[in-house]
Amino acid sequence: MVKVESVRKGSYADRAGISAGDELIGVNGNTIHDVLDYRFHICNEKLDILLQRDGKEYHAKIKKDEYDDIGLEFETFLMDCKHSCRNKCIFCFIDQLPKGMRDTLYFKDDDSRLSFLQGNYITMTNLSDEDVERLGPIIEAGRELFPNKVNVEFAKVTDGKIDIRVFERGVGWTLACGTGACATTTAAALNGLVPFDEPVPVHLPGGDLRITVSKTWDRVLM
Repeated sequence: MVKVESVRKGSYADRAGISAGDELIGVNGNTIHDVLDYRFHICNEKLDILLQRDGKEYHAKIKKDEYDDIGLEFETFLMDCKHSCRNKCIFCFIDQLPKGMRDTLYFKDDDSRLSFLQGNYITMTNLSDEDVERLGPIIEAGRELFPNKVNVEFAKVTDGKIDIRVFERGVGWTLACGTGACATTTAAALNGLVPFDEPVPVHLPGGDLRITVSKTWDRVLM
């Protein structure tokens, strides 16, 4: 649950009877964990919002134009605590900072919400399977950034091998995606994670592929 900090006067939420101090539980049957869940689900024209007030649950129903904000404000932008990196990399530049600087410089940001909404770089190594399951459909249908939707690939490179999961535009979680596998392998090669001009093993839920990326960028073979 996320506590409502304030409600803008005259907004949809205000007219629906939602008050500061209420706790937001879900929208249209979907549990709200953070700002990504919230912004994704309130885009709909018809909203059935589940809240709690004084320990009792109640529903507020709103009908509005698609994408319209409903006027709720929360204590923090993320509607959740910040997510930090749990890795213990020996080359981490934050661990090499001198002592005595301001506290915020020592925070190891690795928050997928900030990456999606503001473009922050993240390692993705701290994402759980549950995070991936939740983020796939949210990113695919991210109306503000991708009005025509987009394919989403989650990839992990281990010892020169790539594991990929794909949430395909208009389809959902899919067993395989050849173009996605080629694009992912190309990105991995450009970042030095796998070699050029050599077959790279790529695993998807539907089976295995071997992708070769030319160092001259003139071809990708699957």
